[in-house]
Amino acid sequence: MNKMTKIAALPVAALLALGLAGCGDDNNKDATTSTVTASDGTTKTVVSKATLESAKNAITAAQKAHPNGKVIGLERSDKDQRWEVTILNPANQLVEVDVDYTGKVTNAKAEVEAPDSDEQQIIRLLADIELPDLGDVIADNTPKGGVIDSVELENRDGTLVWELEYDNKATGKDMLTVWADAASGAELASEAAK
Repeated sequence: MNKMTKIAALPVAALLALGLAGCGDDNNKDATTSTVTASDGTTKTVVSKATLESAKNAITAAQKAHPNGKVIGLERSDKDQRWEVTILNPANQLVEVDVDYTGKVTNAKAEVEAPDSDEQQIIRLLADIELPDLGDVIADNTPKGGVIDSVELENRDGTLVWELEYDNKATGKDMLTVWADAASGAELASEAAK
């Protein structure tokens, strides 16, 4: 009877092993593939680990690094595997904070710039509104199969709007641009990439 039990147990053990092999941590399930062109003209495919969660973590990390600032932009860099978060500090300067896809700030001394004339108009308009959480705006407007590529505030004839650009998660190609109300985050218009 022991021999029969062992023989029957062998196929069960093999099936369990195969089943468990598929249960590993699949950290790349939300990965985005994109092609990056180097300065020498060569191209390579980069698998990005940029996800909605990593974008939200980048925003949170940048806010912790600059607690009195307002997040007004986000840009993905698959080549460097990081997010560039733009913060408007209390002195009305723009601070560029680099955050890797794990949520770690990678530039201890963030780049600070004076705003140009267009950005100064945006700053004046910001005085009249309370911005929603940018992570929520991104999440609420993300199309199925999309991943955020960049977000920035725009001045549209005296009205602030978010311009959100999404890429296709599977191909890394441009997918959709959404314009959303800066105060509510609600979609105003969208345009599919051509």
